[in-house]
Amino acid sequence: MDKNNTHVTKANESAKISPAPYHDRNDVIGLALDALLRSSQLSDNSCFFLVASSRLAYQVRQLQEDGWRVLSQFEEIITTDVGRPARIKVYWMEPVDIAAAGEDGREYAIAAPRAEMARRAA
Repeated sequence: MDKNNTHVTKANESAKISPAPYHDRNDVIGLALDALLRSSQLSDNSCFFLVASSRLAYQVRQLQEDGWRVLSQFEEIITTDVGRPARIKVYWMEPVDIAAAGEDGREYAIAAPRAEMARRAA
């Protein structure tokens, strides 16, 4: 798979084509991209369980700098310890941006979990 595939991003409400690399499926950024391409919403907590990393904001920033359109918003949750409110950031990709990744994006999202299972089994 070409590491410089293209996908559509939106800037100032107008679509443009920009290169967006697919990261190694065995690194944390690649696993985050895989989850986002499969329409997952990610938070630090879900990322920790997914790839044992608590640095999701960094990984998302890297993807954004590479040209991927990853959106975010704060959500209020209730903690499980004493039930206090806390704000967390949740990240996702819009369906139009996922679709714009095309067949390469679908192949990447299918292959990344297999690569992770193989890595864990080794």
